[in-house]
Amino acid sequence: FTPRADARGTRLGGAGHFTAAIRDAERDCRPPACTSILLDGGDEFQGTPASNLAYGRPVVTFFDSLGVVAGALGNHEFDWGQDTLRARMREAKYAILAANVRDTLGRRPAWIRADTLVERDGLRIGVIGVATVETPNTTKASNVADLRFIDPAPVVDEHARALRARGADAVIVV
Repeated sequence: FTPRADARGTRLGGAGHFTAAIRDAERDCRPPACTSILLDGGDEFQGTPASNLAYGRPVVTFFDSLGVVAGALGNHEFDWGQDTLRARMREAKYAILAANVRDTLGRRPAWIRADTLVERDGLRIGVIGVATVETPNTTKASNVADLRFIDPAPVVDEHARALRARGADAVIVV
């Protein structure tokens, strides 16, 4: 969240810089020629001391303030266990998605949304979240022992068709 000094001592990055870059890009995008939608590719809860010390809560608050509409469930969202992840998902105003996660019986867990449909500038945009199939190997295995991360391709096809049937003009996979 705070800028960090590079090798020459120049402070770079941080939430302010990130916010300014997003706002600049949004100003450059003028409907109807351009429509913007802010999405996250996952692993949002890990990587900064502020986030790590508060188990991802500051990132949820920050992303809500930016207007993120959806994000994919990354492997690091499981770092503090499923209870913490569920709490962050409840707190987020945006959808945290993973269409390709199943329980040990092959069912999609009720607490993990697969997709969402949002409206922007007269367009209905479907968003499908995908978690990496490597998640059990890239997070603490015991935190996902009751979950399976399946091949996303057929799942994405299924949800894309369903989103289009629900009126999506476009579908984005995150």
